[in-house]
Amino acid sequence: MIGNSSISIGVILRKVLQPFLPKTLFARSFLIIMTPVLLTVSISAFVFFDRHWSTTTERLIISYAGEVAYISEQVESALNKQNRNALQEIVKNANRNLGIIVAIHDGQMRLDENARRLSKSFLVETKLQQALEEKLNYPFYVLITTDDRLITRIQLGASNIEIMSARKRIFSTTTYVLLASMIGAGLFLLAIATIFMRNQIRPLRRLAQAAEEFGKGNDVQSRFRPAGATEVRQAAQAFLVMRERIKRQIQQRTEMLAGVSHDLRTPLTRMKLQLEMMDQSSEDVIELQKDLQNMVSMIDAYLAFAHGNDQHNVEDVNIVSFIQSYVERHISEHIILELNGIESEIVLKIDPNAIERVFNNVVSNALKYASQCTISINDLPAAIEIQFEDDGPGINRDAYEDVFKPFMRLDEARNLDEAGVGLGLSIARDIVRRHGGDVRLAESQAYGGLKLIVRLPK
Repeated sequence: MIGNSSISIGVILRKVLQPFLPKTLFARSFLIIMTPVLLTVSISAFVFFDRHWSTTTERLIISYAGEVAYISEQVESALNKQNRNALQEIVKNANRNLGIIVAIHDGQMRLDENARRLSKSFLVETKLQQALEEKLNYPFYVLITTDDRLITRIQLGASNIEIMSARKRIFSTTTYVLLASMIGAGLFLLAIATIFMRNQIRPLRRLAQAAEEFGKGNDVQSRFRPAGATEVRQAAQAFLVMRERIKRQIQQRTEMLAGVSHDLRTPLTRMKLQLEMMDQSSEDVIELQKDLQNMVSMIDAYLAFAHGNDQHNVEDVNIVSFIQSYVERHISEHIILELNGIESEIVLKIDPNAIERVFNNVVSNALKYASQCTISINDLPAAIEIQFEDDGPGINRDAYEDVFKPFMRLDEARNLDEAGVGLGLSIARDIVRRHGGDVRLAESQAYGGLKLIVRLPK
């Protein structure tokens, strides 16, 4: 029961704290390093203020209150004896030995308009008030002037005395020195930790960028080198080894398919020549020629699908101008372009030939079953969506993912890629995913047919 309760408490705490915890490795590592440092500094500061600062301040306050009480008693005694020489000596000794200015006035004490009464909201001033109440048996009040002078006025019968000194007499200046040194040291350590953490995180970011570029089909060998800590170098080296293995597998597959192509084309060519020598009017010969042509088309389509990853020449392309140029080169009343207020300059890193092949596959497929295909662009914060909508019969929602499978052909009213072998949309999605994007289908609300969305990252 205890074990289960501790686990449930841990799960609850994790769920509560999860939204507030940092998400990046840099922030988490920084938090792990700085939390103990901040706790240590905070505890040290608390202990210092609780012991040293409080004790030192109390002693300074008690000493000052005693000096004020002593001066008040001496002045009262001299006033009672009406001994002016003694009063002058008291004033002179207080200034010379204690650094305190004493002024004696006749009448009742008055509140100085240029000063404020002692605030009870501060701990030091509250303790001073209490200490003076314990030491003095006369009416008094304490003022702090705008230039930080501490003035204590005491009523002694028909006269009053004004005792003035610097406010710092009741404060320990080491407090500010310690605070400044602690804050300065903390900021310095914070800057050092930030620099070191950024240097450690930088190789991981490069590794992530290299993996993303490689996933898009770009060559990263010349721009990426293992760097950083030992574990990061091991991960980077493992990535490079994996990259070489994948490239070798693709090359082996391509070479094998090229060999298969050569082996298959030879007998197919021989069969085609034999059919040419036979009676062309025979229905059997005509059917065989159709079957032979279908076999050639299937081999070509399969090889095109398998070779899709071989060439990937990425460059900066203005996608808006690219689509406008595509529509102009394939000018037709069945293809409509809608920019929807898109700016004329949206630059993406793409392979123009590969993306044009995607457009050809998608548009040709749409125009087989619809009277028109509308192309529109949506500019999103992190990506561009190119939508192809038609007014055809559409397909069942359950088959949206099936049509992207290689050689998949639907036997419904809309038989996608009917004239081909079922690779058009598979090749299109493969090309777009190599660019870091994706292709998906949806129902066209505006035209009632099918909508194909090509999403390309910025």
